[in-house]
Amino acid sequence: MVRTESMIAVVIIIFLFAGMGIMAAITPHHSDSRDYSSRIIYQQESVDSIESRAYSDLGSIPYHKTVMVTFGLGDATSQEITWDVGDFSGLHVSDPKQNYQRGINNSWYGSTAVQMYQNYAGVQVHTYSAESHPSSNLANAQLAYWWYDSDDVRVWTSSESIMKMSAYLQVPRVWVEGGAVAYSNIILLFKDTTTGKSVWYIVNYFDTREESIFKEWIGFDSGTNIPMIVTYFGHNTKYAYLGPNSYTAINQTWSGWHYYEFRVNRFNFTTAINYVNSQYSLGMSTNPDDYIISEVTVQAEIYWPEGSNGHLGVSMHDVQLEELNSAIPEFPWM
Repeated sequence: MVRTESMIAVVIIIFLFAGMGIMAAITPHHSDSRDYSSRIIYQQESVDSIESRAYSDLGSIPYHKTVMVTFGLGDATSQEITWDVGDFSGLHVSDPKQNYQRGINNSWYGSTAVQMYQNYAGVQVHTYSAESHPSSNLANAQLAYWWYDSDDVRVWTSSESIMKMSAYLQVPRVWVEGGAVAYSNIILLFKDTTTGKSVWYIVNYFDTREESIFKEWIGFDSGTNIPMIVTYFGHNTKYAYLGPNSYTAINQTWSGWHYYEFRVNRFNFTTAINYVNSQYSLGMSTNPDDYIISEVTVQAEIYWPEGSNGHLGVSMHDVQLEELNSAIPEFPWM
């Protein structure tokens, strides 16, 4: 499984392909009016400390553990942070704050930092405080959770299965200048067990570019050979659809928790894979039963070419991935 390179590549592709046109519209079949049972696949756990959960070295990230990760900023999680990162992320943690916050410079109020507190998490991405300018032009901080392939975690286990992803989110602070762009999204990584090929599922909820936030498209990362399926929280989308009471994607900041939920039924997923296969001739399975999940990520990122800068504050809580199903079987690993 590709980890370091693929995590970086996914956000590169998001920016590079943001100007692509929308594919032909298809109306998905949303036959989910009944009450479904729910199998929780991932649930953001409650933590009592950020110790051993903050990483800037992408190659050392543990599996089976919710962590905060940064890249493109240098060693950005090495210091305990005592100032209130919540002034930027919106998440105000209890004292002692250094128990829940790590960052790049405790003496620099507003510099890059991450937070974990109970089942909440927050990030402040701050390009001005980066150790150096990365060749990728990307500055990123994220909540992430990884599974092994051997865990064999499947989202669609019957003909009635629907994937549900939800979180409470806020984006209270953003500032970009000189051509920088800030955005935030939820990302899932799936692996086709019949071909061994992986695919990214990316759902955008915030972007400073109004022209980019409301688009669906298919892309490809030639460096890692991972295709990209990109959609957004919105109406009349074909790769995912809004859950009840969910907010939609936006290009403006907000303070206070907004509930976001998207769902992917079998038709949505098959439609997306068919587009991937038709565009890149990959021969990936169009049967959702054949896919295992490798990663869940909620990320905040700034694209900052030379001469630009920015900062972006984001926080989240109760991030959760579920299978909705009218007849969920029992699994020995649950």
